[in-house]
Amino acid sequence: MAIAARSSPVLCCSSMEMLEAQACLEGLQLAIDIGILGVIIESDSASVIQLLSDQIVPRTEVGAIISNSLALSATVNLLSFADVRREANSVAHYIAQLALELDSLVVWLEGMPPNIAKLVRMDSSSFGCSV
Repeated sequence: MAIAARSSPVLCCSSMEMLEAQACLEGLQLAIDIGILGVIIESDSASVIQLLSDQIVPRTEVGAIISNSLALSATVNLLSFADVRREANSVAHYIAQLALELDSLVVWLEGMPPNIAKLVRMDSSSFGCSV
């Protein structure tokens, strides 16, 4: 169940893997900032999820982002990482597309725009969750 969401302008990035790693880092930071201690990070990037799950910091551009995420994860009581199909991640995909049109950071706490709330309900119902 989504409790909060954020979207920020996309800065120049050299790969989709870096974008996914940055999204995971920003999601984790948002959860910590609003006091959520049990966090599940979902991404359709299997490579990013594998690096985070195995706590591997590669010597590539994405390594610094992974390192920052792992440092933050030490402050969370319950943390898991999940590789999900893109079709099961429609909320994140929609918010990522929205970021392409933004000039500044947008954060939603509890109440979300109707189009995002509808996607959350659809994602939740497809997994037998109630929102």
